[in-house]
Amino acid sequence: MVGLNCLEPGQIQKVHAHKGADKFYSCCRVAVTLRLEPKSERPAPGCWWLRHQEFPHGVANIAGERLSLLVTMAPPFK
Repeated sequence: MVGLNCLEPGQIQKVHAHKGADKFYSCCRVAVTLRLEPKSERPAPGCWWLRHQEFPHGVANIAGERLSLLVTMAPPFK
């Protein structure tokens, strides 16, 4: 699955997990807080990051403009 997730300023994607699928994110331009339980990170725009299946994660748009994330989900890497 490949998709484009857009979050308005201050909008949050709640912490969740995916069973049976790894998830890749790429942030297009603006500041983002990525919740990688049990901590949060602020990756640089343009970076890719991975959440392995069943690891909790969520996203918060901390910028003053719309956040666009390219998201890819696939069966777990073995």
